[in-house]
Formats: sequence, C-alpha cells, structure tokens
Amino acid sequence: MATSKTLYATLLGGILLASGLPNVYAHSVDFRDAYRNGLDITLKRHSEHNWHREEKRKGPVIALVRHSEHKKHANYRHVEQPKILPMFSLDTDYEQVEFFKGSYATITPFSILAAGKYEFSLTDLGFPNVLKDLGAAVTTSGNKLGQPLGTGSMIFDAQPGKYYLSLFANTFEARDLGLFGLNLHALSGTGVPTPSAVPVPGALWLFGSGLLGLAGMLRRKS
Repeated sequence: MATSKTLYATLLGGILLASGLPNVYAHSVDFRDAYRNGLDITLKRHSEHNWHREEKRKGPVIALVRHSEHKKHANYRHVEQPKILPMFSLDTDYEQVEFFKGSYATITPFSILAAGKYEFSLTDLGFPNVLKDLGAAVTTSGNKLGQPLGTGSMIFDAQPGKYYLSLFANTFEARDLGLFGLNLHALSGTGVPTPSAVPVPGALWLFGSGLLGLAGMLRRKS
C-alpha cells in the first residue's frame, strides 16, 4: 500500500513538474524582458529629456549667434560689382562729390593728355555722418600709382594715356548717409607746352639787310 502511495505521489509530482515549471520559467523570462524594455524606455526618455533641455538652452545661444552674424553682415557690407562710370579726360581739373547710403564703390576710367605731376585729394565731408571706410586708388591697367585712405592726398607722375580711378566708401550702419568729395588736378607747369626756338627764314634776313642799306643811303643824301 505504501508502495502504491509513493508511486502515485511520484507520478503526480512528475505531472506538476512537467506542467508547472515551464509556466514559472516563461513568467520569469517575460518579467525580465519587460524589465529590460522598461529600462531602455526610461533611458531613452531620459536621453530625450536631456536633448530637449539642451536644445532649449541652445535656442537663445543660436539666436545670439544669428543676431551677431546679422550685425557682422550689416557692418561689413561689400559691393560685389562696382559701378563703371563714364570716362573723362583730365585737362586741368576734375572734381566729384558723392552723397550715398550704406556703401559706395565705383571705377572711373580717365585719360591724361600731358605728361607731368598730378595731385589727387580725397575728403570725408562728415555730413550727416562720419564715414567708417573711405579710400581710393589711381592705377593703370597693371600698376598702382597711389592709394589714399581716409581724408588725404597723393602726388603722382603720369604720362599721356589711360588711367583708372577706383573709389569705395562705407557708413557705420546700412541706413546711414555719407558724403565725400575728391579732386584730381595737374600741378603748376603740367600741360603747359615748353616754348621752342623757331628758325627765322632767310627771306627775313634779306629783308632786314635791305632796310639797313636803304637807311644808309638816305643818310648819305642828307
């Protein structure tokens, strides 16, 4: 009898072992996976939170950087293609006054007719605002003869030919107005032809000697 009870218990335990343990094992695996997934989600949310917080912090920084770049662009404007003005001929004097807004840049070809010394002057007239940048250059197609920056002047030697006058000017702010003037002229003596000795024709010598002879004859008769 005891032997049959032991056998029954053994069979029942085997059945419970065969049916119960897999459920317990499966439950533990599900719990472990859920825990791992939950941990991953938590870490992901924490990372996203840090990312959003960093982006929120960067917002004002980016705004300041963009504002700084905008101011830099406004303050360091440049004209990509200067205007080409009509050519002029420098006989004795050339003057120009420019009233502009923001920035100004031109290239003006001109011709010099007489060899000599020339003076170029540039002036910031300070109306209604003082200029931030002002400069000019007198050049040929391959050489620079002078480059005054700001209010100033230069003297250069030139031969007859073609030259170029390049100008640029900037105000401190894009909306500011500026005014400058320039003068280009020949120095004293330049362009005045040098007198040359003209040979006296032989006929004039004969005419003069004839007059002298006639005067001598008249004296004798008197």
